[in-house]
Amino acid sequence: MKKLCVAMSVLMMIVAVGCGNNKAADSGAESTAVSELQVVEQEVAEPSALSVPVVKDGVLRSGEDSAEVYFEWDQVEGADGYEVSVENKYYSEKEYREPETVEIADNTYVATAQDDFDFRIKVRAFRGEGADRVYGDWSSFATGSAY
Repeated sequence: MKKLCVAMSVLMMIVAVGCGNNKAADSGAESTAVSELQVVEQEVAEPSALSVPVVKDGVLRSGEDSAEVYFEWDQVEGADGYEVSVENKYYSEKEYREPETVEIADNTYVATAQDDFDFRIKVRAFRGEGADRVYGDWSSFATGSAY
């Protein structure tokens, strides 16, 4: 939509400038308008989207003081880090608890529990910092159990 508006503006400028009879002036105006169009298109170019991580289901490992559920996903090209949304529930509960979101730089996450807990996570990649940060889409949930 932005490109269409820019193109229409440039076309109107060409028509307005091109109303004279001087062919040399007309060709100069057209090349200037085309140059301006190319510059505007470069400024409007959107950053390439980050791909969606594919998260593998968690693998149970024994830890020192608790059970660990190890989640892993392929690295996303161009990502500076990942947001991980973690939900858990005791094995006999029906509903997961409110999610907790953490930021990490690695493409792995380890959930720990001393009791019989179920975990599910979803992950999205991000690039940049502060107001310039760009997020990818959330992955599907991956699940794992600490029993």
